[in-house]
Amino acid sequence: MDMDLKSFIGGCLGGFAGIVSSYPFDTLKVRIQNQHRHEFKYNGSIDCLSQILRKESASALYKGMSSPLIGSMFINAVLFGVEENVRKMLHLNDPKYHTSHKTREFYELYAVSGAIAGLTQSFLLSPVELVKIRMQIPDCHYQSTWCCVRDILKTHNFKHLFRGTWLTVLRDVPGVSSYFVSFEYICNSYRISRDNLPVLHLLMAGGIAGCFSWLITYPIDVIKTRFQADESFSSVKECLKKAVASEGNKVFFRGLAPTLLRAFPNNAAVFATVNLFNRLMNNLAPDDNVEYNTSTLPSYPNLHFFIDTYDIHR
Repeated sequence: MDMDLKSFIGGCLGGFAGIVSSYPFDTLKVRIQNQHRHEFKYNGSIDCLSQILRKESASALYKGMSSPLIGSMFINAVLFGVEENVRKMLHLNDPKYHTSHKTREFYELYAVSGAIAGLTQSFLLSPVELVKIRMQIPDCHYQSTWCCVRDILKTHNFKHLFRGTWLTVLRDVPGVSSYFVSFEYICNSYRISRDNLPVLHLLMAGGIAGCFSWLITYPIDVIKTRFQADESFSSVKECLKKAVASEGNKVFFRGLAPTLLRAFPNNAAVFATVNLFNRLMNNLAPDDNVEYNTSTLPSYPNLHFFIDTYDIHR
């Protein structure tokens, strides 16, 4: 199977697995992040969960899932497809890099491919997340995702669906970059061929990579969630100033626990699904597009902005 098609289908399946396995945690995250509008009605993740189950129902944990489910399948397909194509452009599929000891340059180029994939994803993901957030907040009056979209288009315009997009870019460029680099680094630390990595190893690597990427970008996500949920904010600056003035710096970590609880199973499922699908396809129909020319590999000596945080020289 062609590598591009393989990455697209694998990303699509990974997106489905990730959303289904972690969506209730995302609902908890959004409600806790946005509870400044509701006088701090939740005293943590457990209290939030118990109140939802007691006052609403278990189905409330999955409210608004159709939008991110469909969106995530497409967006993950694009994410992994773009990342794969950028890796090919940077010759990262060349046998030079298929060794047990990865060079500094390898991880720097991986960071670049992840950043470009994250930038591409941001413009697709932002409107999906805006609708999802509007559906998840407690005072939501929409009966379906389509009702929410229709109301936004009727009340505002199409452009309003992209409210908060640049915050999504600020979150996803470093987030996705660190996401792919950390997954690759963890997998390489096992010193086992990727095709022979046990499923548990893939799950652990994906889960840890997801948690790491959220840890370094979480404060941006808090402001993005509030800005997209509350239309009373006329600007991101206003949203930021009011959040800090009313709650202090701790506001930037509100809802972190359910986010990490969501991030681990979500990203474990995504990466494991994508890699197992690729492994299956490689066994059924080996890819013919692997590069074998090592004589004209480019050098990127100046791309040291990201990997300084990694202990590459093991």
